[in-house]
Amino acid sequence: LRMASAARRVDHGREALRSLLTNALPAWKSLSEQLGVPELVRETGHFVVWESPASAAPGLAAWRSADIGNARFHECDADEMRLLAGLVKRAPAGAIRFENTGQIADLPKLADALRAFITARNGRIVNAKARAVAHRERSVNVTLDDGSSVEADFAVIAAGVRSRELIEPYCSSVPI
Repeated sequence: LRMASAARRVDHGREALRSLLTNALPAWKSLSEQLGVPELVRETGHFVVWESPASAAPGLAAWRSADIGNARFHECDADEMRLLAGLVKRAPAGAIRFENTGQIADLPKLADALRAFITARNGRIVNAKARAVAHRERSVNVTLDDGSSVEADFAVIAAGVRSRELIEPYCSSVPI
């Protein structure tokens, strides 16, 4: 634990996260345009809301000292607080509004657009549990949990914490 919290490691992690966050919104915009559904990316920012003064003060202080990359925020004004109060059971004790952030407006529609885009280009989506990934000279072979395998030009490994066991044979360090 001590090594993971060393200043050098923290700085390295912060820079890695910043590069991901800085490129995320432009990448989503580009992808949604390629898919023909640019309206799915909403660049409306987001709110962080606190329900009590006891959580609002330290929460605001934490955000003020946080590295938020290219995002910005401001404390909500009276109009924004009224808007938020109308959305929740109890009026918030405090809130901030982020700018230069966004969200996907309709995840099922995004999934449908991705599926259509991939299959229109003779791609195939396989929803299965991967047991192993083997890199070939010009392809990837994925062994599935049922014993079958799939050969592909590339594979996207999005297995969360379980990604480590699939990637580890090919990397000296997998910081998951």
